[in-house]
This record gives sequence, structure tokens and C-alpha cells, in this order.
Amino acid sequence: MSYSTYESLIWGFLGPDQNTGSTLLYSIFHSLLVHLKGGQTLVQDVYNDTIGKIALRILLDGDNWHPSDTCSRHFSFVTGHVGSMNVEKIIAAIETASRREGVVSKEYPEDHALWHAIFEALHGVGRGQLALGTILRTAGLRFSVVRGPRYVGDQTQGQWLAVALYGYIGGPIKGNEHECVGLGVSHLGH
Repeated sequence: MSYSTYESLIWGFLGPDQNTGSTLLYSIFHSLLVHLKGGQTLVQDVYNDTIGKIALRILLDGDNWHPSDTCSRHFSFVTGHVGSMNVEKIIAAIETASRREGVVSKEYPEDHALWHAIFEALHGVGRGQLALGTILRTAGLRFSVVRGPRYVGDQTQGQWLAVALYGYIGGPIKGNEHECVGLGVSHLGH
């Protein structure tokens, strides 16, 4: 069958609004269409460019990630690296880079939102614990801080911050580390 035949069958099954049927079936059919189209998305997903996904893509794609024009218009971001057995040094590195690059200011609401997002991301990295050196763990992390709407096109909810961390955590002996990831999202309130 040709691509257009598959498309007709799938959208015919789902109905004219493309959302009839269960979410699982929609996801399966959408994935099939993307595969048949050669990896190009057919339907614009409203939540494709969410602030959290962008923060994670920056880290996981590394130097291969290049923001789209839409992404560049709606979001500002900063990235960096930090390695330490001290949580305070990780927080300081993220906070310093965010302020230096103008992603956040020193105003209390922005500082407060940044702290919440950092702590939420650190909970993910530390599996719920914020301790590193005191329990003989070390971390080597890349970080990204993204500022913008919750998703492209959402101007009703104001500005948000997302902090993503990706790297390695483990005992202070080389070879005893494993991958880790954390994501924190916080509302700026304006």
C-alpha cells in the first residue's frame, strides 16, 4: 500500500477530527504515519515544543540541537557543565550562568522560581535525595535553563522556567557511576 492509502485508512478510522478513539490508538497510528512519512511529523502536536521538552532536548541532543525559529522566538536558554560532590556548587553554577546570560534576574520572584526548578531537577538526579558528598556520591552534569511559555502558543499562563540536568552520578571512584536525569519546571508568575 502507498503512504496515502495508509493515511486514508488511519484518518478514516480515527474520524474527521483526528482525535476519535482512544489516546493509545491515536498514538500508535500517529507513530505509524510518522514512520511511513520517513520520520517527518504529519500533524503539528500542540505540545511538541513544551518548555520541559526543550530543556531536555538541549541536553540529550548536545551540540546537534539547533533551535527552530519558533523555538528561538519564544524561549531563551543557557547551558553549562558542572561537576562536584557538593550540591551547593551545582546550584551556584546553574544560578550564576542563568543570571549572567539574562535568563533570570535577581528579582525575588525569578530567583525563587529558579530555586524551585533547580531543587526539583536535583531530586530527579539524586533519586529524591539532595545529598552528594555527605554520602560519598559525586556528580558530573550538564545543565540547561529555559525561560518561556509552557508551550509554544500559550500566552495565557505567563512565563515559566525549566531546569534540566543530565550526566553521571555515583561513588567517587571512576567506573562506579551511572546516568541520571532530572527536570524541574516552575512558574514565574508574570
